[in-house]
Amino acid sequence: MESVIKPSGQRADGRRNGQWRALMSAEHLKERGYGQRWAVESFFSALKRTMGAALNARRPDPMLAEAAFKVLAYTLRR
Repeated sequence: MESVIKPSGQRADGRRNGQWRALMSAEHLKERGYGQRWAVESFFSALKRTMGAALNARRPDPMLAEAAFKVLAYTLRR
């Protein structure tokens, strides 16, 4: 599996921690669509705050329908 997580932390000598973290450049992350993650996380956070995080349905098909209706209602509300 390939990691696309933004590098964090630096050593005193200026290098990034770890062998693989050093390869996570801005270009590498942009190629893999990492730059839009904040928008998705923000959307789901707001959706859960306003519509609730729990679903009442217990079977897969009704759960999917309920989740879709919550997303639709939230989007129309915005």
